[in-house]
Amino acid sequence: MATIEDGLYTITSKVGNANIGRFPVEDLSLLPKRILKLDADANARQWIIVRSGEGCTLKAKGAPVGENDQKLWAHLIMEEKAHPWLITPVPQMGEGLYIIEKTDRSAGWSVVDEENSQIQVKPLISTRSLPPMYPANQLFIIARHDSEY
Repeated sequence: MATIEDGLYTITSKVGNANIGRFPVEDLSLLPKRILKLDADANARQWIIVRSGEGCTLKAKGAPVGENDQKLWAHLIMEEKAHPWLITPVPQMGEGLYIIEKTDRSAGWSVVDEENSQIQVKPLISTRSLPPMYPANQLFIIARHDSEY
């Protein structure tokens, strides 16, 4: 799939096929919620992806995500803190793999290899080759669900 269309998806890290999403049990405050690398056995978290002018808005449990202090958060009430993301296929790394970057390409999603660790947003590492190669902790499997969102 070269282009992401509006719809319902799961996002999985290439590192250990771990699901990416909000923790199943959260406090009841309206503070931003962490986006985590969850246990691979955890139920898949659904994401809503909606194309916007500069990229895509990604929503975890209905809340748009954005970066704050180099970490990924779902913003429940201050949605203006969320921003669009570029979802770029990287077929040279494998079928169905993507990198997820800020629209200015200054930083992207990166996984720490620990269970329930928060997704980091930092400059992506790649080789200088054409096409570029990326480490597994920066690669994500984005799979579409047929159900409506």
